[in-house]
Amino acid sequence: MVKKSPRKPYKNALAGRRYGKLLILRSVPYTDRCLVRCDFCGKTKSMLKVNVRKSRSCGCQKIAFITEASTRHGQSYSPEYRCFVAMHNRCENPHNKKFPLYGGRGIKVSRQFSGKNGFVRFIACMGPRPSSKHSIDRIRVNGNYEPGNVRWATVLEQRHNQRRVLEKAA
Repeated sequence: MVKKSPRKPYKNALAGRRYGKLLILRSVPYTDRCLVRCDFCGKTKSMLKVNVRKSRSCGCQKIAFITEASTRHGQSYSPEYRCFVAMHNRCENPHNKKFPLYGGRGIKVSRQFSGKNGFVRFIACMGPRPSSKHSIDRIRVNGNYEPGNVRWATVLEQRHNQRRVLEKAA
């Protein structure tokens, strides 16, 4: 008869190790999982050991990052933010169908309205949209989107400020 060797005691070799903001509390015996605590949110969670090594958090930071990225300054659903994004697309994206009428003609967005805090500076300059009937308009039709040349205007005001209307009047 073959004598069975007694099972070796389980070693918790990963306990105390840190990967990003994850602290391994203990390995779950005889599995590929471990119990971790996230320094960001403070939650204790069971995760696959492979995922712990690749992660910086328990998943809470991914959610926060996606939320922040999609709500730039908490304004992603505001009409002002949509107008801001559309203004940049018309002037900077050659694949935009309106690019030939804006960026293709040399109309640019001011550096003040670009970059990390561009939207904040845009709102500081323009203020909130007065009503749902207003959208962004350039005062000088061939000028750039820059402070002093942009305003909130109604469709009627914009209609009187078109190139073809101004050329007929001259």
